[in-house]
Amino acid sequence: MQGITRLTHSKWRYVIAVLLGFILALTFDARHDIALTWLPTITALSVLAIFSGLLVRLSPKSALVFGYCFGLGLFGYGLNWIYISMDAFGGAPLYFAVFANACVILYLSLYYALGSFLVVKLAKSINHRLCLIAPVFAGLEWVRSVFFIGFPWLSLGYTTIETPLAYLSRVGGVFFVSFLLLMTVTLCQLQIRNNLKTIAIGIYLMTVLVAIALVSRPPASSVIGQPAPTPITAALIQGNMDVITKFDPETMDQSLIQYDRLTQAALEKHADAIDLVVWPETAIPYFYEQVPYVRERIQLMQTDYQFDFISGVPHTTDEFITIYNAIFAQTAKQIPAPTQTLAPTQAPAQSIADTNQFYYKSHLLAFGEYLPMRGFFDFFRDYVTIPMSDFSRGETVQPAFTVAGIELAPSICFEAVFGDKIRQNARQAQALVNLSNDGWFGRSKAQPQHLNIARMRAIENQKPMLRATNNGISAIIDADGQITQTTPAFDSGMVVGEFTPSHAVTPYSRFGDRLGLVLYSLMIIGIMHCVTRAMRN
Repeated sequence: MQGITRLTHSKWRYVIAVLLGFILALTFDARHDIALTWLPTITALSVLAIFSGLLVRLSPKSALVFGYCFGLGLFGYGLNWIYISMDAFGGAPLYFAVFANACVILYLSLYYALGSFLVVKLAKSINHRLCLIAPVFAGLEWVRSVFFIGFPWLSLGYTTIETPLAYLSRVGGVFFVSFLLLMTVTLCQLQIRNNLKTIAIGIYLMTVLVAIALVSRPPASSVIGQPAPTPITAALIQGNMDVITKFDPETMDQSLIQYDRLTQAALEKHADAIDLVVWPETAIPYFYEQVPYVRERIQLMQTDYQFDFISGVPHTTDEFITIYNAIFAQTAKQIPAPTQTLAPTQAPAQSIADTNQFYYKSHLLAFGEYLPMRGFFDFFRDYVTIPMSDFSRGETVQPAFTVAGIELAPSICFEAVFGDKIRQNARQAQALVNLSNDGWFGRSKAQPQHLNIARMRAIENQKPMLRATNNGISAIIDADGQITQTTPAFDSGMVVGEFTPSHAVTPYSRFGDRLGLVLYSLMIIGIMHCVTRAMRN
């Protein structure tokens, strides 16, 4: 304890805060095949223990700077890949791309500064401050997901993705897992201050958390009245094509040829075993209305192999006035039999284009797919040129796709970060599908981070997820967040494997973040009541 006290008065305390944030950022880069599965979680708990131990002994002003430095270390390393899209593909000068990346880091660090200030300002005693840490910081993670641009990347709960603790997200989402991690370290510190056996208390808390996690993990098919689900075979096509930044028919046609070739190869290799073929976001670089020949080509394959098809494609509903980042589904049962003929007086059947199902992206990426606060940020367009960067929003809740005999809830790229958005569509589905193109961020840590985020969405809703990307990491993820099939990043190929639909509806699928928000609010109110009473006494 004397060592902690000395550090709080040390002139190096802010450097220590940056270093702690940097170490925590490393835990988000863990790959799914890591041997030491508990290492990221244990490292995160250790960092949070040191951070909270120092924080509660600072003045409000020092806490503000300390929290901000911690955020700089965390986001400065964890999100140092954002500039790549602007520099490599957006035509921005390097200095502007780095400046924009730095602005995002500076903005997100404010949340840790604010949380640190509130914890120290609202309570005077160390015990009360320790009690405030978990609800305040978990609540601010939620605020970060909904305020301004909405960017809940690097939430603490993702550090548990390789452990059974991640299953607790089925109760209250990833922010609830963040809350439990913070509660674990602060409860241990409270026990230290009361001279109890720290190791015993720590082991007890971890045992309880693991037990709860295992209890909250029933079999995905255990729904009364529902037959055991039949596994479905999917083929995820990864073309590994260059990011298209301008209208170049030759390059755009090469993308279509590549995806056609890989799809034909997958169908021939696996004969009639494939039920569903999935192409990623931007696999079809033209507008849906411009490429009827692509749909006809898929229709010919469907006639031969009887599979359903999903792909990302830009789409307009009113002559290019309103455009959407979209997904469409074309099912084999929509295709008329080759011998079908119409009587002279019989009306023609609906065309394939009329009967296809659509999903429109609703949570757009700020500065990439729309420009927030146009009057203030209009200068951004003077430096960065991104094709089709002015999309319209779809509805938050949209009908699931009916494909391969199941209901499938679609989402596009960045939307996978928002658990509360995904769960609203997941309730009506038996599986999830996310189409993405992470090529915008080059060979960076964005890919493993984004994959782990998608895995958490599968766990929260207890539904398998198909994640199809242009250049990796494409994967079939089961309802427990485990990767059953995957392809290497930056390689063309296909992921062919089975997934089992799930009819389960978790508490998080039903209530979203509301359960956690009520808990955080009640805790803060209760602690502030204790603080007020202590001040009166």
